[in-house]
Amino acid sequence: MARPPAAVVDASVAAKWFLQEPHSEAALSLRDAHVDGNVSLVAPSLVIVEVANALRYHPGIGSELLADHVTALLDLGLGLDPVSEESISAAVRCAYRVGLTVYDAWYISLAERMDCPLVTADQTQLRAAGARGVHVDRWPASE
Repeated sequence: MARPPAAVVDASVAAKWFLQEPHSEAALSLRDAHVDGNVSLVAPSLVIVEVANALRYHPGIGSELLADHVTALLDLGLGLDPVSEESISAAVRCAYRVGLTVYDAWYISLAERMDCPLVTADQTQLRAAGARGVHVDRWPASE
């Protein structure tokens, strides 16, 4: 059985799995494709903290619901790229090359290292990712 294609997903997409906002439907479709085994979603390990922080400041999400959402995010089985010399070095080089923060560049550098697309809802991230970037509304890029 062939392995499903991989894609890096950033926090702008992962947060939409828990928030009703523009592009949430597309983000949920991508999440469901991962759950169904049609795509393998990966992200830097910091995605958990970034999503938790975004949800923490969203009106109506208290500590109990936030804890539930973080558990649900962890339960999705995303491939999480750990902090390592390789991952940070690649993110730092990418940050200088594309003019982003190191944590934003980590998503792009992970997509480069894995030779796969970066799916995002963030226009700045999309521009910085160049041809590797795919807006969540345009996933899958081949359709």
